[in-house]
Formats: sequence, structure tokens, C-alpha cells
Amino acid sequence: KMQRSRHVDAVESVEIREEGAVRDKAPAEDDEEEEIWEPDLESRIIPLLVLLGLSVINARGYSKVLFSPGCSIGDDLSSHFAEASTFASRLRKGNLDFWFSETQLGYPLFMTYTPLPLLLIGPVLALAPDLDSELFVFKCFLMCTWLVTPPAWYYGARAFRLTPLQSTMTAVLWTHVADRESFGVGVNALLGKGLLAHSVACFFLPLWLGHCSSRLSD
Repeated sequence: KMQRSRHVDAVESVEIREEGAVRDKAPAEDDEEEEIWEPDLESRIIPLLVLLGLSVINARGYSKVLFSPGCSIGDDLSSHFAEASTFASRLRKGNLDFWFSETQLGYPLFMTYTPLPLLLIGPVLALAPDLDSELFVFKCFLMCTWLVTPPAWYYGARAFRLTPLQSTMTAVLWTHVADRESFGVGVNALLGKGLLAHSVACFFLPLWLGHCSSRLSD
């Protein structure tokens, strides 16, 4: 009888310990359920997915520029294309004459617009076999400018020591920048007024500022 009672007492003590362990685990499990998920501000996966999605959306919207007949939309884009095509034709002949004689009495090519867009596009257009191909290449250049500018703002923001998530929001916000006169750094400056030099500047501006910021911080 004494052995049997000892055995019963041992079993009961084990059961009591197990019940206590279950009670101790219950609050921990409740705490885990109450935890709220928070995004990792240092994660690079979310920014990559957002930038890829933004590129797909932009490519779908800007593809109308590629497949629309005639010259690209935007007031000054036709002038940009005319100057670039003229410069390309002279490059094919080995001539570096920067005088544009197609309007009135003519004017220097760099008088109205900054030279960088022309110097970037002209050599590429010089490889095109005809005028239609030049126009297609010109539209591709516009589309590539729009697509690579948001990542440029992302990397510029990262150079300012912003988190990946904050840098991504900076890139997204740039695509929504607009001004009433269509004369600023937004996309509508190119679509509304055809300010190609502004668009090229919007690509280099965050990279240059970010580079200067990182050099100064070092």
C-alpha cells in the first residue's frame, strides 16, 4: 500500500508540473500572437520589387510615345529631334559643324538647349539608316530616360543615408511631381513642353547631389 501511495503521489506531482508548464507557455504564445508585423527598413527586397513594378507601369504608359505615329508629343521635342537628326547627318559625313541652318537665318545648336542631350543622342542617331529609324531611336531614348530616372533618385537618396524604404518612396514621389506650368523637374515638363534637357537633368541631379553628399560626409 505504501508503494502504491508513493506511486500515486509521484504521478500527481508530474501532472501538476505539466499543468504549470502549460500555463507558463500560454502567455508566451499569446504575446507572439499579439506581435504586429513591421517592415524591415533596411530590407532591399521591397525597394527592388517596387522599382521593378514602377518600371513596368511606366513602360506601359510611355509605350504610347514609341508606337504613336509621327513625332513625339511635347512642344519642343520636334525641335530636339530636328537638331539631333541634323547633327547626326553631319556626323555621318565627318563634319562637326554645330550651326543649325534650317530655321530662319540659322543659329548655333547650343544656343537654345543645353548641349548634353544633343551630344548623347546625335552619335546614336548617326547609326540609324533612315529618318524613320532615327525617329524610333529618338523615342527609345525618351523612354529609357523616363525608366532610369526613378532608380537614379533611389540611389541618390541612398547616398544621403536614407533607408531603402525611404529612398524608394523618394523615387515613387518623383514620378508624381507636376507643376502647373509644366516647366519644372516633373514628367509633365517633357510631355507637356518637351523639355528634354530638363529630363536629362532630372536623371543626373540626384546622382550628382548624392555623390557630393557622400564625399562631404566622408
